[in-house]
Amino acid sequence: MSALKPGFERMEATKASLLQSLASLDPDRLNRKPDTARWSIVQVVAHLTKSERGTLQYIRKKTQDPDALPRSGIIPWIRVLVLSAGIRSPLRFRAPAAIADVPETGDIVELTAAWGDVRDDWRGYVEQFPEVLADKLIFRHPFVGLLGPTQTMMFLNDHLENHVRQIGRIRASLGA
Repeated sequence: MSALKPGFERMEATKASLLQSLASLDPDRLNRKPDTARWSIVQVVAHLTKSERGTLQYIRKKTQDPDALPRSGIIPWIRVLVLSAGIRSPLRFRAPAAIADVPETGDIVELTAAWGDVRDDWRGYVEQFPEVLADKLIFRHPFVGLLGPTQTMMFLNDHLENHVRQIGRIRASLGA
């Protein structure tokens, strides 16, 4: 089994649950911000889509030459544990500029389709993931550095779950 498959399946289950929970909300609520300094639900979904697309593009580019990639070890596990603790903490972190630029408004149907396309790309990559990369550092997180495949999936799941919680806070502030 691919080193990425369990993490990907967890991401898919979380996404399905999130989208089902949003299905009853009207476009106005989905696009309404709790305040001017915060994102709307649609903006969070746009960010998730952009983030997952960018992560996959980075991994595909970096894994073209497996021999050039450093081998994993204990350090990436420490990195992902620190990252996970930070994501789960009450502290809030700004998204890196490259993935923080999201449209002011959007259509949830179009965003869901775009996110689905990104996940289809991920599914294809996961199914074809070369086992020679299982012990390589394949992704550079902007804050903690290089991660292996399992740590990358842990980060992606923590990131998604963090934004699910954020959407819950947005919904609560909007009475939705």
